Amino acid sequence: MPKKGLIKIINIIFISFITLSSCYHLTPVDLNNSAEYNTLVINGLLNPNDSINLFLHKVNSMEEIGFSPISDASIMLFEDNTYLCDLDPDSTGNYKSDFIPQYGKEYQIEIEHEQYESLSAETHLPFPVLVDSTLFKKNAGTSFLGDNYSETTIYFTDPPNEVNYYEIIVFCTWQDWLTKDVAYDNDIYFPYTMTDPVLSNSGCLDNNSNFAYFSDELIDGQSYSLNIHTLMNTAMMSSNFQYFVCFKSVTKEMYLYHKSMTNHLYHQSGLALEFLIIDPGNPVNMYSNIEGGLGIFAGYHDQLIEIEI
Repeated sequence: MPKKGLIKIINIIFISFITLSSCYHLTPVDLNNSAEYNTLVINGLLNPNDSINLFLHKVNSMEEIGFSPISDASIMLFEDNTYLCDLDPDSTGNYKSDFIPQYGKEYQIEIEHEQYESLSAETHLPFPVLVDSTLFKKNAGTSFLGDNYSETTIYFTDPPNEVNYYEIIVFCTWQDWLTKDVAYDNDIYFPYTMTDPVLSNSGCLDNNSNFAYFSDELIDGQSYSLNIHTLMNTAMMSSNFQYFVCFKSVTKEMYLYHKSMTNHLYHQSGLALEFLIIDPGNPVNMYSNIEGGLGIFAGYHDQLIEIEI
C-alpha cells in the first residue's frame, strides 16, 4: 500500500476514535450479578459410532475461570418421544449411557435441577452421505499473500428432495524428525483463494475458519465436486506426512451452531490492516436449540478419508 494511502487511513481511524471517545456516558453495571449466570449449558453431539455422552455446566461470571460442571442434575433420554433411560453423571459434569443412537431416529432430552430452570432439546441422527472419490493436487497455485496452496476435490452425491447439511475438516499428521513424535495440525484450511460457489453461499469463506460448512441449497440431488484449498507447509514435504479429510453429514442444529460459532470467533480475532489491528466490533449471537438454557444438542455422521498425495 502507498505510504500516503496508509497515512490517510490511520488519520481517519484516529479522528474517528477521538470523536467517539469524546461522546460517552458511564453507566455502572454489575457483571457478577446477572440473571444469565443462573443458566445451564448443555453440549451433546450424537454419533452412530459412539454411546451417549453429554456435558452439563453453568454460565460463569466474569470472575470465574474455566467450566463449572453440574453433576447432580437429572437427564432423561427419549427416542421418538419414548423414554429410554436416565443418563449417569460423573464428577466432571459428563452424563453417559451405553445406548448407541440410530439413523433416522428422533431424540429428546429433559433436564431437571432444583436450582435451575428446566431444559429440553431434540434432534435426530441424519443418514450418512458418503464421499464417492477424491482428487489431490499438491501445487495448485500461489495466493496474493505469496503462500503456496494445494487443492483437494471431493466428489459426492447429494440426496434429492431433502435439505442436507455438511461440514468438512482437513488436518494432517507427520512424524517429527528429531523427537519421532507424531505431530498434528488442523490449521491448514485456506479460504483466501477459494471460489467454490457452494462454500461461498454458506458464508464460511468470509470468516477465516479452519473448517468448511455448507448446505445443499444450490446442489439438491446433484453429484458435485467440491474444491478445498489447504496451506502448504514444510511438513507436507516430508515422506511420512499424512493428509486427512473428515466429511460430515450434520443436522441443521449443528450447522447453525458451528456457523454462529465461527462468526463469533472471527469477530473476536480482529481484522489485520498492514501493521494495524482493527477490531470489527460486531457481536454475534450464538445459536442454541436448548429450551430454557444454552448450548447444543445435535447429531452427525462422519467419514474419515486419507488423501493420497
